[in-house]
Amino acid sequence: MNAHAPVFSEVTPVMLNWTALAGLMVARVNASDADTGPSAGTITYSLVRPEVSPPTGISDGLTIFNISPTTGIITLTSNLIDHVNDFSEILLTIKAQDHGPIPLSATTVLSIVPIPVPYLEFDTRIQVPEDTPENTDLTSVTCAERGRPSNSLSLNLQGNFSRFFAVSLATSQLSLVRKLDFESL
Repeated sequence: MNAHAPVFSEVTPVMLNWTALAGLMVARVNASDADTGPSAGTITYSLVRPEVSPPTGISDGLTIFNISPTTGIITLTSNLIDHVNDFSEILLTIKAQDHGPIPLSATTVLSIVPIPVPYLEFDTRIQVPEDTPENTDLTSVTCAERGRPSNSLSLNLQGNFSRFFAVSLATSQLSLVRKLDFESL
């Protein structure tokens, strides 16, 4: 006899960094079944489309996440950074179905909130003699963020020095673009 639908354990919301990569285990859900008999305790998990479409700015996550039908482990199927401009929250609807003669099921919703990566600042010091000619390449400056294409990053010079130096994103070179005069700095 199959008298009881599966019951989910508490589902805790997940805060997920934008840099999360494909394959990352995000969460694990668990459901139990109070029925007895040969198929008791056997539950299959799946991600399902919600009955009501999510509001603007909220994703159903079906194209970004996968769930193991036997373990309830939820993983990313692609890098999260590729999707974060599309939504502010993901509401995954998860179904647990038992294997009774007439299968019963239950659903729960897992909230996943993408967390932006703060801007990184770094301090690089080089010595540039005052007699260095204009348009001299001084050093190579590179930066990258895992899971994000390098052409989506930017480098900026701040302060009074930006009138003397330039960073080329095409070549990653820091160059002197104007002759230095230490008395005027």
